[in-house]
Amino acid sequence: FSLIAAVVIWRVVVVEFSPEITHTVKGVPVQIDYSKIEKDLGLKPFGETQFTVDVTISGKRYIVESDDTVNDIVVTADTSYVNSVGTYRLNLKVSTVNPRPGYNFNNLSTDEVEVYFDYQKEKEFAIEADIEFKGDATPDGYFIDSYIFPESNIVRVSGPETEINKISRVVARGTVEETLRQNDTIDASLVALTKEGSVPKFISFNKQSEVIRITIPVYKIAELPVECSF
Repeated sequence: FSLIAAVVIWRVVVVEFSPEITHTVKGVPVQIDYSKIEKDLGLKPFGETQFTVDVTISGKRYIVESDDTVNDIVVTADTSYVNSVGTYRLNLKVSTVNPRPGYNFNNLSTDEVEVYFDYQKEKEFAIEADIEFKGDATPDGYFIDSYIFPESNIVRVSGPETEINKISRVVARGTVEETLRQNDTIDASLVALTKEGSVPKFISFNKQSEVIRITIPVYKIAELPVECSF
């Protein structure tokens, strides 16, 4: 009886006389229903699409520091006003699974998240070699022929339609530090460029890596005497 009474008294003290505290629940994931937007409008999110926020709550210590409370908090982004291509600031709303959580919400670390929406598009481009030589490319008596790609020099670029339409060419950029007297193979990075020379946002290439190997063929020039044979 004493043991049972002690447990009951301890429980009453913990529940009734537990101090009120403020506690921050960190890293609560933001729920955004992208599938509905894609189904209704055909728009997809690009760039950063997954977010977390910190939620500050207040209440009894034994409640606000409980693991059940962490799992009870739900943060959702309002996408009701997304209706066309563009960047939207989505307002965040916080709620609970439990209709009577026993604690109060104080604030969120941010009230909105920014997401860019556009239509998905793919387009093929021929890769152009853009090799920079730090010094002379070759010494006198040598010359460089057409660059050799290890595979097809066609690349498929995918991303938001607005950004894909800006692309004028795709180059493979690499650097050669030494003067070449023989063939050399270098790593070159794929870069999509607009007419103004800027790089579009949120695009990707269909290759496994954005680095390709390019061979620089170096030939020697020789002057040989010509003999006539009748």
